[in-house]
Amino acid sequence: MSYEILSKYYDELLYDENAYNMWRNFVNQHIDKGELLEMACGSGSLSYLLSQDGYQVDAFDKSIQMIQEAKTKYKDDKIHFFCDDMRTFQLSKKYKAILCFCDSINYCQNIEELKEVIRQVYMHLEDNGTFLFDVHSIDRLKEFESGYHECGNLQDVDYEWEIESEGDRLFQNFKFYDRKNQEFFEQHIQRVFSAECIRMLLEKEGFSVIIYTDFEKEGVQEGEKYFFVAERKR
Repeated sequence: MSYEILSKYYDELLYDENAYNMWRNFVNQHIDKGELLEMACGSGSLSYLLSQDGYQVDAFDKSIQMIQEAKTKYKDDKIHFFCDDMRTFQLSKKYKAILCFCDSINYCQNIEELKEVIRQVYMHLEDNGTFLFDVHSIDRLKEFESGYHECGNLQDVDYEWEIESEGDRLFQNFKFYDRKNQEFFEQHIQRVFSAECIRMLLEKEGFSVIIYTDFEKEGVQEGEKYFFVAERKR
């Protein structure tokens, strides 16, 4: 995963206003106004919406290209955008809340990386602080067994977007073709974890956990995403 190419087309290809408003509402339902950190913030769309709601937002992404897009879009806003890695970030402050949406946790490729993220989040939360995030459900693996293919044109550039599952991983392949028909390829690999595995790791680190499916259905049910509300208890 690099977003070196995809960052240029990310919003036009992947932005879903309804989804972003639902993430926004989910945060407002579970977090009081105050200072928060968004991990894997992408081009900054959710950070901006939350800043408009009265949150003080720090936001980082591993991709320098995505951070550059965010700073360009919201250069007059008070959000602090910076580059960092959710597995290893070390900041000098703690937060009331830390967020990670758009299935970014699924970029952890193994249990050890997932543990590292949870540990970093725990260390950067205030007592009784809250970690909100979503992940792909197990059902997504079945959904993409037969593959998905989309093609179109963005900014006078042709593209193809393919998704397929293999084992416990999702592979997203993006191809872009310039005016000379030169191909640019970018692949994103995501690991899909069971909700119970994630719950166990959170509780072991010292979180209490509530799980929803697709924003508002209580517990682990059939659906596309699991949403976690994890509170630091010690």
